[in-house]
Amino acid sequence: MLVTNGKIYWGNSYFQKVVSKIYKWGEIIRKQKSMWSFKLSTAAIVLIPVAIGINYVGKTIAALLKLPLWIDSLGTILASMLAGPIVGGLAGIINNIIYGFTQSPVSTVYAITSAFIGITVGVMTY
Repeated sequence: MLVTNGKIYWGNSYFQKVVSKIYKWGEIIRKQKSMWSFKLSTAAIVLIPVAIGINYVGKTIAALLKLPLWIDSLGTILASMLAGPIVGGLAGIINNIIYGFTQSPVSTVYAITSAFIGITVGVMTY
């Protein structure tokens, strides 16, 4: 993968189109002045429930198949990379609280871990 002048070049044209659309969407979301801004755009607000859904489905699949993987962090990482550390941290915290109330009460303790994952990924990619 090669990124030059805001364009992403990938080996396959389909993947190039998908990745470039995600990259452009991230640029639209990042129009805020600071990565620590609490003023969220509409796209960032829509991204939070999408990330929570991805996390919830991933965590449910990992629990049903008894996988030793943190698939529940995929939505948090995606939200952090596209919209910054605040959105990623919020998505991780809310996901673990919802999962804790519906599936496993132990999961609420890991809300802190998900918040740190979201903040760390958001800071490293912003």
